[in-house]
Amino acid sequence: MFMGDSDIDNHVERQEKVKADLFEAILGAIAIDTDWNPDELQNSVEFMLQIDDFLEDVDTEEERPDKFKLENAVTTLKELAEHGRCSIPQYDQPDEMTQLNDGRMMWECTCYIRSWAMSKTAYATSKKRSQEICSLPSIM
Repeated sequence: MFMGDSDIDNHVERQEKVKADLFEAILGAIAIDTDWNPDELQNSVEFMLQIDDFLEDVDTEEERPDKFKLENAVTTLKELAEHGRCSIPQYDQPDEMTQLNDGRMMWECTCYIRSWAMSKTAYATSKKRSQEICSLPSIM
């Protein structure tokens, strides 16, 4: 990021608005450079945000607001779509359990949110829980 002397003196690089503008500019450049390839945009967002790493650092001792709890994730995501904040989430969930590399049988679910160029796959011991888990990072 190029900054003038006064920007450096005022530490504008610490401001959330400046970070958001820079992130948006980078994504715009990637979109144009890749001819709006959704896979490339998805990979870039995941790389830059490292959502899974962020969620690992979240203090789980602190009570989350109800709308950000796992059991409400699917409903909250649906409400966001109804209010025009994102596209309607699409879930891909096979009819049979998936065998993981370690031999465990789990239900798999992938949540796609086209307007956010985001997808998340989760595995759980029940169909419902796999859908909740793959929805939660989308609303955080």
